[in-house]
Amino acid sequence: FVAYLAVELVRRHLGFLALVLPLVALVAIPGSLAITRDLTSEAQFAGLDDIEVADWARANTAPDAVFVAADRPNVPVATLAGRSLVLGYRGWLYNFNIAYGEREAAVQAAFAGRFDDPALRTFDADYLLVSAYEDAYWGVDETALAAHPVLWSNGTWRVYDLP
Repeated sequence: FVAYLAVELVRRHLGFLALVLPLVALVAIPGSLAITRDLTSEAQFAGLDDIEVADWARANTAPDAVFVAADRPNVPVATLAGRSLVLGYRGWLYNFNIAYGEREAAVQAAFAGRFDDPALRTFDADYLLVSAYEDAYWGVDETALAAHPVLWSNGTWRVYDLP
């Protein structure tokens, strides 16, 4: 509607062109820059390894399977395969004042290789998903996890079957 009015003003009074052109540029330049940035950005929501683990989870786990994973906002088994997680992204949980201490303790127990920990058993999780790039905060104990067989893996992800 605004564009129609601008065209009509310019048609009737050519002098308005000097006013309309800067306004059009003012509106169009930020949008053009945003589109250009999106088209040239290297950022990805999911990489090939993420898609691969999500495909595996969709094909090999029940739709109601529960995974233990670190609190990323884009854990592929949740975002791409639709499986539940013991702990969601803490940034969002904190924002909505949702208590997550017990769930965080369960994730830390799993990453420490303590699959029989009562904190973990409370949530009846089926699988542990570990990234090759886990934050040090989670204290992934590679030695303890080595005692458990890896159910599936690729270059980025390992999946363990929880007893």
